[in-house]
Amino acid sequence: MLNIYHFLDEDEYEFGNIPLAEGLDFLGHHNFTNLYGLESENNKPSDVFSYMKPDYAYDCDYVIVSSQYLKSQNIPLQISRCRGITILIDVDDGGRLTQSTKYYDSFDWVLRCHYNKLHNWNDSVLPWQFGLPENVLKVLRIYKDLPKTPGILNTFRNSHQIRNIGLRFIEKSFSPSSIITIEPKELEVISDKEIEWFDSKAFKGRHDPKYLRRIADFQTALAFGGWFEHQTLSLIGVTLRRALIKTQKIIPRGSILCQFDSWRLWESFALGQTVIMQDLNLYGNTLPVQPVNQEHYVGIDLISGKSVNRELKDLVDLFPHIGKASTTFFELNYSNQAIAKRFLESTLIRK
Repeated sequence: MLNIYHFLDEDEYEFGNIPLAEGLDFLGHHNFTNLYGLESENNKPSDVFSYMKPDYAYDCDYVIVSSQYLKSQNIPLQISRCRGITILIDVDDGGRLTQSTKYYDSFDWVLRCHYNKLHNWNDSVLPWQFGLPENVLKVLRIYKDLPKTPGILNTFRNSHQIRNIGLRFIEKSFSPSSIITIEPKELEVISDKEIEWFDSKAFKGRHDPKYLRRIADFQTALAFGGWFEHQTLSLIGVTLRRALIKTQKIIPRGSILCQFDSWRLWESFALGQTVIMQDLNLYGNTLPVQPVNQEHYVGIDLISGKSVNRELKDLVDLFPHIGKASTTFFELNYSNQAIAKRFLESTLIRK
């Protein structure tokens, strides 16, 4: 069995590391961390992590550093001293450059969320995904078999360029009454003894059982997300660049779609909903195992509004079948055990 050390940031919800650690634990490997008392905080299972002083990392088989830890600590450990394979999990939002990109060459492997294959990555940078911890998955399993209404759920704030573009096509393709917009603050508290153990504060409010219970009612969910990184604007600050791009109603020429991954995508897959979002392949958005358009989700062209040259309204009869296939796809490829197995297969040999 492997000894795996995780450097985590105590002030952040480590969604890139926790599901992986849970999967590794299931496979019989040992997870250690720099955070003392992690198991009693943040709603994480006590048997996943054991505290060990940071120096212990140098002799472990793997050393996994989260980008959130990296930003707060500026690599206090000496990566070159590590006997085992070194991994950076970069969950930072952004285009090609994140706050952690400058450290990529220090690690054997980099697992990157929001991976876009149109960027020129070297072979040591691999696509990664937002993960759902077991406590959230447990809630989703309770709700996924509930009866679903045919409405289209829009749960995103309209602040991402791609969400705005995608929603316009949905509004053109379906009647306004079929599109239901829900925000967490609008929900009433649901009393459910089965989930009283769940502490949503531990997840920074991103996963709330009453919210998940409400969205589980719908057959279809929108999962548009991201913005276009315009190459000619790459030298200005991120905040100003995003502000300029969001004001545009068309896609800037020479742009690459960034920050596409989202909580709603994975929650919807786990709930058996039909996901509508941008066509991942068309825009270079890449996941470790790529879902197939019109089989596991419905991906649209953000210029024509069609899905592989078919109008969205012509695909409605397929929505229930796509929703069922999405759950099967999720369970086979994105359970925490599947994530851990793929991780080991991809990184066991040092580059």
